[in-house]
Amino acid sequence: MVTQNPLQSFLIQRLIELCYNRSLDSYRAKYLNPLQSVKELYQLIHDWELKKIKNFRTLEMGKRELIKFLEVEDYLKFETVSKKKLISDLITIKEDTKDYELIEYQLYRVQVENKEYLKNLIDRLDAELTDIKVEEKDVIEQMIRVDVIVNYIITEAISLNFSKIYLHKLAQAIFKFSPSENTFDKKYIQFKSVLLDFREEEFTTIFKIRSSESQLKNILISEFLQNVDSQIIGDNPKAQVTNFVKEKAGFRFIVYQNSALDYYQALKKAKSDLSKLLDKIHLGYSNLKIILTDTAVLISKEHKEKGDIQPLYYQIDGYYKSNDAQFQVFQDSLNRIEENDKIAYEVKDRIISALRHLRLGNEAFEIEKKFVNYWIGLEYLFSNYNKDTSTFARLIQYFPVLHSVYYVKRNCLYFQDLLKSADLSEETKELGNEILNFSKATTFDTIKEEAKTSNPVLRFRAQRFKSHLTNTDGKRTEYLKNHKENVEIHLHRLYRIRNKIVHDAALIDNLESLTGNLRYYLSFTLNKSIEYFVKCDSKPIASKMISMDDFFVHHQMLWNSLEEEKFPLEKLLQMEYSMDFLS
Repeated sequence: MVTQNPLQSFLIQRLIELCYNRSLDSYRAKYLNPLQSVKELYQLIHDWELKKIKNFRTLEMGKRELIKFLEVEDYLKFETVSKKKLISDLITIKEDTKDYELIEYQLYRVQVENKEYLKNLIDRLDAELTDIKVEEKDVIEQMIRVDVIVNYIITEAISLNFSKIYLHKLAQAIFKFSPSENTFDKKYIQFKSVLLDFREEEFTTIFKIRSSESQLKNILISEFLQNVDSQIIGDNPKAQVTNFVKEKAGFRFIVYQNSALDYYQALKKAKSDLSKLLDKIHLGYSNLKIILTDTAVLISKEHKEKGDIQPLYYQIDGYYKSNDAQFQVFQDSLNRIEENDKIAYEVKDRIISALRHLRLGNEAFEIEKKFVNYWIGLEYLFSNYNKDTSTFARLIQYFPVLHSVYYVKRNCLYFQDLLKSADLSEETKELGNEILNFSKATTFDTIKEEAKTSNPVLRFRAQRFKSHLTNTDGKRTEYLKNHKENVEIHLHRLYRIRNKIVHDAALIDNLESLTGNLRYYLSFTLNKSIEYFVKCDSKPIASKMISMDDFFVHHQMLWNSLEEEKFPLEKLLQMEYSMDFLS
């Protein structure tokens, strides 16, 4: 059996984790890499000059994010542009800046000089894989570099229209399920070739709808087909494909053909075309009730025999825990909140409304409807019509604080789960049974040493936790404040995307990733608010009701107190985290 060295194993684990929708969001592929951040800021400046963006804070957030990237990244090419000068020029951007011409041109040149960014990243990864380090300090530093590079690679691949779910299946197929006699080098070359030598294929998507046959036979819609041409499915289709396309009364087929890099992108394009058709049909045949089946057939013209059934839902990041115990906890908690006459009605109304929009978002067919429903639910939780500040200002003020208070506890709970499932001695795994053990550097040292060869990601993460959490108060403070700022930046991005969808009816690339982030933010706020209101005490003055503002102010108080005490690790690990509906 062919084995990999620890760095190769680390790469494989991270590739799969980055693309897996059930990974913790901190360990999934990020929305931007340095080049995509350059492109985003270039567009933001353009929109600001055209007055499409009204609030300078939006531009400020894009600027801050790019500066953070440029200060630490080492993979963009700067041939005619000085990185140092670009950073200093970006810092000078203010709301009253009149002339962006030089900055815009520098951003344009960086894009021109990095047309081969994906290849350059892969070349840098090649160099790391052929220069294996031995000393512990060098090994960890190399893992940090590889982690950054592979993160940027996946983000760049997604920007080139690979779907994340396809990349996840590709990494698994090549590195986990291909013949064991294949060497790592062979598998790695195969994976690289898919990314670097990509070309679009021709796909056919077959949707099936159901309605009254008496209505269907009397309407004139050319896209509604009674049967599917046998040439489309080929000579040797799978049984489930043959069964799907059988002609039946009350059913019709809608067929689209398009070019895409993978099945999932093809389905996404076809769903967009289908939505446009259904919109038109609704205007002309408003009384026609159409039910779309929840699956479609996807067929590659080059490999018709591989055509298969695919679900129509968008696979966005995060997953729900679904079981009787989970339902009972939420049911009991919501009933207790409802029955508590010391909790203001607006609290109960906001929680129920947010839950409704969470469900509506989950059930929506179009990704834009999912995004908008999640946003409505989140925004309503933070709104307060008795305050002078805008709802978005309150969201920016309180949500980053809310999430950051629990950030260390959340990440350590995830690490705890990884430790439980790791192939380590029971003695070492038992270190994770008590969360406060993660306040000790020795705990991470023990895990790191034993996981050195068997679980490189666990080893890497143990070292990172030790560095971020246990080394110094200053490192811990930097870790949490950096996270808080990143959440704030991303919220501004989500708000800008919301405005584009609502006001410009814009179609947004990679909206699945942003929608997954937004659903998580909504679910997290619901989790914590339900947890808070179930256990909150009545106020000393009987006429004062417990309000939604109490929930937000409580967490602002927690953050301020923790900050004043330099974020004591034991307190962070003891933050209550009893409800976790969506991960």
